[in-house]
Amino acid sequence: MDRATLAFWILVGVLLGTASYFGINAEAQRRQAQRSEAPLENGDLVKLERIVDGDTVVVNKNGAAATVRLVGLKVFDTRSEKDVAAVFGRAAEDRLRALTANQSLRVSLYTPPKDRYGRTLATLYAEDRDIALVLIREGLGLVYTVFPFPAMTSYQSEQAQARAAGRGLWAHREAMANADALMKQMHKATP
Repeated sequence: MDRATLAFWILVGVLLGTASYFGINAEAQRRQAQRSEAPLENGDLVKLERIVDGDTVVVNKNGAAATVRLVGLKVFDTRSEKDVAAVFGRAAEDRLRALTANQSLRVSLYTPPKDRYGRTLATLYAEDRDIALVLIREGLGLVYTVFPFPAMTSYQSEQAQARAAGRGLWAHREAMANADALMKQMHKATP
């Protein structure tokens, strides 16, 4: 075997070893993060630690964190600068931050309590206000109908009222078209 071929195979071996090392470490960190999540129960009081996006937050329970996906709420992605609806995703995050600032949040778990990503599925209440419902009422989010939940009809009623009143995204024609397209996608995905 000539030197170039040998060098090539040594490089391939080093790259495969490095990739395996980092892959194994990443998986171990992911598993550790899932194990260290605070187990939440109905009625628990938690504090907002950070906002992942307008419909997913990290809460703190006695010093341990848990990721919560708000049941029944879908908020526009904020990362797309070209999407006019991203403004409403950022507005939802800002409103979520304002609703939860210096507040204890009460947890009401959904059944099943976890989604396929390991997030806790729950409704969060600040001063007895369902924060997801507030975002829908203000036109900053959509009712996520893929998985039925007990308050879905009241969420849909609030969304219809926000749309009729032209609140939030319902006042912007292009955002409303994006919302309608997203709702059609959700309707097709409903089991």
